[in-house]
Amino acid sequence: MIANNKPIIEKITISGDKEEFNAEVKSISSKSRNAMIRRYYGGICHTCYEPPAFKVTHDMEGAKRLEFYCDSCYQQWKASQIK
Repeated sequence: MIANNKPIIEKITISGDKEEFNAEVKSISSKSRNAMIRRYYGGICHTCYEPPAFKVTHDMEGAKRLEFYCDSCYQQWKASQIK
């Protein structure tokens, strides 16, 4: 169960050419692609498995839960949190 604390939201910034990396990733198998994205970005989008733009950290009473979201999935997640 997620505690009532607000999650910590961080914009993911990467060094290097993001467009070149994304083009390279599209040309390999999905298993290798996901592993490469995880190494480069630290995680993969929680919803659509694309390269993430945001990292959301939930404090769960002594443990932390990390979720990664691309831009579009983050906007959907954010809208669902406003309720």
